[in-house]
Amino acid sequence: MTEGPHLLTTEMLQALLAARNRLPQTSYPKLQDPKPFEGEKAKFKTFLALCELKFRTEGNRFDDDEKKTGYTSSLLRGVAWNWVETFLNQEGGINLTWEELKTNMKNAFSQVDAKEIAFEKFQKIQQGNWTAATYWAEFQRIKADLPYVDNVCIARFRDGLHPKVKRHIRKKNLRLDVQAATRHTRRSGRSGRTLAGHILLPTRNVQAM
Repeated sequence: MTEGPHLLTTEMLQALLAARNRLPQTSYPKLQDPKPFEGEKAKFKTFLALCELKFRTEGNRFDDDEKKTGYTSSLLRGVAWNWVETFLNQEGGINLTWEELKTNMKNAFSQVDAKEIAFEKFQKIQQGNWTAATYWAEFQRIKADLPYVDNVCIARFRDGLHPKVKRHIRKKNLRLDVQAATRHTRRSGRSGRTLAGHILLPTRNVQAM
């Protein structure tokens, strides 16, 4: 049979295949899959970092949001799986971009900074109806996680006192004796939700707590 101008002979085909084999091959390293994530907040940051490293390294495999969110979801177990299952049960599956899924996961599983929480409580704490002893104990517990110097703590402690106590301190130039307050509260048998436990002693200067 006469060969047409557009037909490849066996020799031509073999030559093309040989030429292709001589071209440099693009290789994509394959990373080991991250260990399944079960919702432990202490392990979340590492899990997320490993997922993102895999996406960057194997960019040809994870080239859109759907592949990234699907892969990540497949590695969730236990509490984390129960969490993502609410998204999977929606019509059409996970209708989130990778960035949206990351944000939702961070909100659900990121470890909260203890100092950040303590700082917020430090700024908001008020004596309210607590006795002096109860207020003092709670204040000490909160400030234990913070690096504030005594003067800052004293000022904040005084600022959070009950208005009646603050007026009395300003009027009489008194300091709060917490140990005496505790003893007085025990002897009187008064409820911790009264102001009966406030014991104020005269002094010219407010002493360190």
